[in-house]
Amino acid sequence: MAGFLDCVKQKKGYAVQLYLKAGFSPNVRDSAGWTPLMCAAAQGDLSIATTLLQAKADVNAESRDSADAYHVAVKSGYLDMAAMLVETGAHLALAEVSAFHLAEAKRALADGYDPDKPIMETKLGETKWGRVADARKHLESISQTAVEYPAAQALFKEVARREKKVEADVAFVTREALAAVRTGLAGKLEVAFLSSGMDVSVKLSGEDETTIRLVYVLWSRPLIFKLLSEGDFRQNLRNAGFRKLIFDDKYENTWSFDLTE
Repeated sequence: MAGFLDCVKQKKGYAVQLYLKAGFSPNVRDSAGWTPLMCAAAQGDLSIATTLLQAKADVNAESRDSADAYHVAVKSGYLDMAAMLVETGAHLALAEVSAFHLAEAKRALADGYDPDKPIMETKLGETKWGRVADARKHLESISQTAVEYPAAQALFKEVARREKKVEADVAFVTREALAAVRTGLAGKLEVAFLSSGMDVSVKLSGEDETTIRLVYVLWSRPLIFKLLSEGDFRQNLRNAGFRKLIFDDKYENTWSFDLTE
C-alpha cells in the first residue's frame, strides 16, 4: 500500500497504472486516512487523478481530519484539479457551490485573455477574450440568494462586453475567409474559361469585393443564358459570398444579376 501511495506522490503515472492492473484498490488509505486521489489532488496531477477516477476512486472519501480530494486541491491551489473533481461528483457544501462557480467564472475569463493580440494570429477554436461561454455558464449557476450573487451580476457585464467582442471577431474572420475564397475562385474561373477557349477577364470590386465582373468581348444573351443554366455556376458564386454578377463585353453592353435573390 505504501508503495502505491508513494508512486502517486512521486507522480509515477505508469507505476500507478501497474498497481491498479495488479488489483490494488484505488481507495486504499495511509495512516492518516489519505487515499491515492487525495495525494494526486495535493500534487495537482490531473493525469493520475483521471486514472484513479476511471478505476472508480471515491471522489468524496474523507481522511481522518475530514479532508477530501476537492478541499485538498483547493487548499493546494490547484483549481483545475478542483474543477475536475466537481465535474466527476465531488460533493460541495451549499455555501461552497456559489463560491466555486464565481471562482470558476473568473478563471474562465482570465484563461487566454489577450485583448491586444491580432485576431488573425489566434488559432482555430481559440479566442483572445477568455472562455466567455464557460464564464456565463458558471455565473448562471449562482443562486439569487447567494452571497456571491451581486459579484456575479457585476461580472455578467464583463461577460456581455466580451461576447460582443467575440461576435465582432467572428464576423471579421468570416469576412476575411470568404474574401480569400472569392479571390481564389476568381483565379480558378479565369483558368477554367481560358481552358475552354474563352479569353475572360475576372475582376472583383465593391464592398469586401462581393461584385464579380466577367469581361469578354463575345458575350451574348444566349451564351450567358447557357452558362447560368448549366451546372452550379450561380450557386457556387453565392456560396463564396458574391452578391452581384456582371457580364461585360468591353463595349456598351453589360448584364447584371443579383446573387442574393
